[in-house]
Amino acid sequence: MLRNWRFPTAMALLITLTAFTRPQVGDLVELEGLVNARENARFRAQDQNRVYTLQAGTKAQVEQVQYFAGTGNYGIRIKLINASGVRSQHETSLWVYYNVKNPSMKLYAAQGNTEQIRSTLDQWQSSPRVRALEVRDPSRATAVITTRETPAVVPRPPAPIPNPPQAAPQPPPRPVAQTPAPRVAAPTAPRSSDVVGTVDRLNRAAQQGAPSPECRDCSVRPAQYEQCSARNNYLEQQIDRLQGQPILRELLSAQPRYPRLEACVRESMNISGGPFTLCDIGHANLSGAAPKACTSGRLVRVVQNGFTATMDCLAGYLNGSEGNPEVLSETIRGAVALVNLESGFHINARSSTGASGLGQITDGATNAINRAEWSNMMRHIQNSTNPSCQQLKRMNLQPARPSRGAVCDRIGLEAGNPVTNMLYTIGHMKLVRKEVELTVNRKIRENGIRLSAAQKEKLLGALTTWGHNTGAYGITRPVSSLMETDNGINALNAGNIDQFLGLLKGEVSSFHGYYLRSRGSSPAAIASRQREASGFYQYVQNKMNLLERKVGRQCTL
Repeated sequence: MLRNWRFPTAMALLITLTAFTRPQVGDLVELEGLVNARENARFRAQDQNRVYTLQAGTKAQVEQVQYFAGTGNYGIRIKLINASGVRSQHETSLWVYYNVKNPSMKLYAAQGNTEQIRSTLDQWQSSPRVRALEVRDPSRATAVITTRETPAVVPRPPAPIPNPPQAAPQPPPRPVAQTPAPRVAAPTAPRSSDVVGTVDRLNRAAQQGAPSPECRDCSVRPAQYEQCSARNNYLEQQIDRLQGQPILRELLSAQPRYPRLEACVRESMNISGGPFTLCDIGHANLSGAAPKACTSGRLVRVVQNGFTATMDCLAGYLNGSEGNPEVLSETIRGAVALVNLESGFHINARSSTGASGLGQITDGATNAINRAEWSNMMRHIQNSTNPSCQQLKRMNLQPARPSRGAVCDRIGLEAGNPVTNMLYTIGHMKLVRKEVELTVNRKIRENGIRLSAAQKEKLLGALTTWGHNTGAYGITRPVSSLMETDNGINALNAGNIDQFLGLLKGEVSSFHGYYLRSRGSSPAAIASRQREASGFYQYVQNKMNLLERKVGRQCTL
């Protein structure tokens, strides 16, 4: 999840993208009128699920498309980019109804315009906020009526995306996918800082989006019952071809070690969006953008078994609590929460920064982990008698290559994923955890702070998760500062870890603001980074709360 901290010069955004009838995943959306936002793809009046009305000027990106054969229209799930006023309990993107004859929105094609889309998204992140109007009583809300009969295909010349005034050079706040603004990340010091790519995922967790006119005759099955089609069964086809390879053979044949996690993995995949990409078998090359893969039983088993095998084997390596079932359960729940936000357990989720796979690992993170942690993890696996470690030992694990061109090493089934990516996710967590433990232990000694073992583990686990976004340096500096204050010390002495984490948001925001100002970043880039870094841990918790509400239980052992 790390990348080198660089600030490219500002790019002109005089972009022309073709608008067309059929919306597709990855397309950009700009609303031209009032549109109703819904929690799910049910658009009938009796469903009473309108939760917001979005206003003209709201910008978003398409995450999922549902076609209604009876009307020829579409339901589209979109990720809001510049909307405000959306409640925190709506932790997944919202749905709008796309009326082909009267769409009330512009669509800009994503296919073949990767660089233009990325540049446009960068600018849209800093565009004026447009408030979403909450519908407090859905039973009394009326459908938004539009009278324009705009054609579904924009006449030539196609509508350009507006070019905002030239701004000072600034970093792109983040690509699509959560998943997510640049992330300061350095295992030990600023000079090795990296950035974790996730503007999309954070937007999806922090705010939701999408509205639309009323559909009178639509009924949609829940996403988990969606049938695989020729368009979205590409991972199923690859599983068929690769099932004889050691890692995939183990994952397919093993019975789930923790069956209660199956629903958590499946539901996370259902509620999470892209973008996604596909690796060609036999070439280790990206073949381009891909739709969201169908959530088949085999794919869920592969992902669940890969996740649980690595976490069950390496949880003790991560936190030093080998054999403690309570700590193991909470460690796995923390990892579920992190992956739920970062990728939604989609092995081929990838942002345009190169952050890829379950833990959104980049080439910078891969390089750091290869140097510092890969051999340690392999030694732990070889020496452990844990059944999950024995399972990993049979998989002929190989390190990923630390280059931007080797993305398939981190997402491709042929390269041993999802196991490979989870190993690197745990490796990055270990890099952060080492620095966090050193800082916390030193400040506890210096200031006479009293924490029980359980309280300390809760604190270290939360800071490790937070550091997946900020990097070790970006979290240990604020923690060190807060543990010198009366408020921070009193919160910890009272055993109130949640209060301490709440206070830490302000310290994280201040530190990252100072860090970027000292490097000449623009005010917009600084503000964006402060929001992302300070809010990341809460974003993780919010989306985990949503997942567990949908599943009906905690995602623990």
